[in-house]
Amino acid sequence: NERLKIQYGTSFVYPLVSMGSHVSAVPNHQLNRITPIDTRADVAYFGTFGYELDLNNLPESDLERVKKQIDIANLLGVKLFRYDIMFSIPKFVTYKQALKRVVPYMREIADYAKQYGIITMSENHGVIFQDADRMIEVVSEVDHENYQLLVDIGNFMCADEDPAKAVGNVA
Repeated sequence: NERLKIQYGTSFVYPLVSMGSHVSAVPNHQLNRITPIDTRADVAYFGTFGYELDLNNLPESDLERVKKQIDIANLLGVKLFRYDIMFSIPKFVTYKQALKRVVPYMREIADYAKQYGIITMSENHGVIFQDADRMIEVVSEVDHENYQLLVDIGNFMCADEDPAKAVGNVA
C-alpha cells in the first residue's frame, strides 16, 4: 500500500521510467512485510521493473513466476530488466560455490528475456557484488549475450573502490 502511494505521488512530477521499482525479498528487508511475488511484480511493472532480492534464496518455483512476469513486462513495453545477484553467502558455502549456484538462474533469465528483446542486467549492489573484480567475474561466468552490468558508481565507493577506476575496469 505504501509503495503504491509513493509511486502514484511521484508520477505527478517524474516520468515512470525514472522510478526505481523492484520486486523485493519476502519478508521485506525494511518493513518485514509478506507480500506475494505476483503482487510485488504488479506494482513494480510501473517503473523500472526489476528484482531486488537474493537469487541464492529464490525458490525454483519462483523462477517460473519470474518468467511469467517477464511475459507481462514485455506486454507493457519493458526493455530493461535489472536484478540483484545475492546479498549474502549462505552458511558453510564459499563465494565461488554461491556464484556457481546462481549463474544457471542468470543464464536462464537472460535466455528467456532475449526472445522479447529485453536486456537483463545486474547492478553492483548487495555487499557481495559491489566491487569491480567480482562484477567482471560474474559477466565472465554468465557468458551470455543478453546479460550486462548496470553500474552504480556510488556502490563502488561502498566497496572502498575509486569509482572512476572501477568504472574503467568494468567498461
